[in-house]
Amino acid sequence: MSAAQRNEVVRYVVDDMLKLCSNPSRANINTIAEKLVSKCPKLKDEIDASVIGCGYTSVRNQLENRVSYVKRPMSVQRKASGMKRRLGDDTENSSVKKSVRDGYECANFLPATFPEEETDVSRRRN
Repeated sequence: MSAAQRNEVVRYVVDDMLKLCSNPSRANINTIAEKLVSKCPKLKDEIDASVIGCGYTSVRNQLENRVSYVKRPMSVQRKASGMKRRLGDDTENSSVKKSVRDGYECANFLPATFPEEETDVSRRRN
C-alpha cells in the first residue's frame, strides 16, 4: 500500500472516529488500530515477512497524530490558508501585489528618480 493510500485510510478512519467520539482515548485508538490491521493486513508493520512489535504500532501512531492535528486550535495563518483551499478562488488575492521591500522594511530603498541637485558624485559621497 502506498503512503498516500495509507494516509487516506487514516484520514477516513479518524473522521469517522471523531464523529462517534470527540475525544478518543489511547486505548480506543489502540483497539481501532488493532481491528484495522486485522481487516487490512497491508497495514501491518512487517519487514521481510516478519512482524515488528505488535504489528499495528505505526498505524496507531498515525491515528493519534491525525487526531491531535485535527483537534489542534486553528491559528490565524492556518485559517487563512484553509479558507483559500476551501474557496478555491485565488483571483481576488492575485490582483493584490505586495510592494518590494529591502531588509530594513524600507519601501523606497532605491528611488527611480533623484532630486535635480543630486548627482552621481554626491550620491557616492554619502
